[in-house]
Amino acid sequence: MSVFTDGVIATIGDLRGYESSILDVAHTEGIDLTVKLALSQEEVGMELEALLARTRAGAWSGGTGRQALDHVVVTRPLKQWLVFQALALAYRDAYNSQLNDRYMGRWKEYSQLAKWAAGMLRETGV
Repeated sequence: MSVFTDGVIATIGDLRGYESSILDVAHTEGIDLTVKLALSQEEVGMELEALLARTRAGAWSGGTGRQALDHVVVTRPLKQWLVFQALALAYRDAYNSQLNDRYMGRWKEYSQLAKWAAGMLRETGV
C-alpha cells in the first residue's frame, strides 16, 4: 500500500476514467493536466494536514502537518477526491478561459463530487 507522500497518486488515465473528453478539452483550452493533478494533490494534502491537526490522528502518527501525511494510506476515496479535484480545476480553467456554460456545469459537478469523496474519506477514516 502506498502512502500520500510516496509520489504521484492519480494519473491522466484516472481522469479519463471519469471524463473521456478531458484530453480534448485540455488540448483545446491549453490546460496542462499534469499540473492540475499536482495542484490537486497539493490542495488535498493541505486539507488532510488541517484535518489531522484537528484530530488526535496527528498525534497518533507521530507528528502534525507533513509528518502526518507520511502515514496517510492512499485509499479509493482519497484517490477519487484527488481525481475529482483535478477535474474541477481543469474545468474551472476551461470555463474561465471561454466562459462556456458547458464547462461551468462540469466544473460545478466535479467540485461537488470532490466534496462528496472528501466526505467519504472522513467517514471511512484517514
